[in-house]
Amino acid sequence: MLPAGTLVLFDIVSANKRLSTFWQNALRKQTQPIKVVLMNMDDHERGKPVSEWPSLSDIFYRSDTQPHVSARIKETLQISYNLIQGLTSHLFQPQVREAAEQSNELLTDREKQILDKLCKGATNNDIANALFISEHTVRTHIYNIFKKIKVKNRTQAMYWATGNLD
Repeated sequence: MLPAGTLVLFDIVSANKRLSTFWQNALRKQTQPIKVVLMNMDDHERGKPVSEWPSLSDIFYRSDTQPHVSARIKETLQISYNLIQGLTSHLFQPQVREAAEQSNELLTDREKQILDKLCKGATNNDIANALFISEHTVRTHIYNIFKKIKVKNRTQAMYWATGNLD
């Protein structure tokens, strides 16, 4: 049973149909008021009914920019909702577990700097300004980081970094 006011972030990319169904059923049994946010929906699924998700509050698509997602999540959190790390970490486990087998020595010092700033919520533009490099260079580094640690988005990269960076 989740406490009242819980915000559940569900990363669609990390879940198969079976896992999604499991969480949908578990959330239906919830008696306390909660909010569910779906992350990383395919853009071609815009407008597709998602009525199978109880307490659905918001949906973010893969094309949504990080500042857009961050701003909307912050708005939701300001309404006194708790982010349940245990649930969200469970959703990111498959990709993270696979990547964690590799040492963070795969990353260059610059990539570690960029990942650190990314974990602090910096945008690509913020990172570029702080490190005196172009935004294009930041995008290239982030692409390389994601490829090396085998993640698909910033949230998964942040989760990987918390367990793997010194």
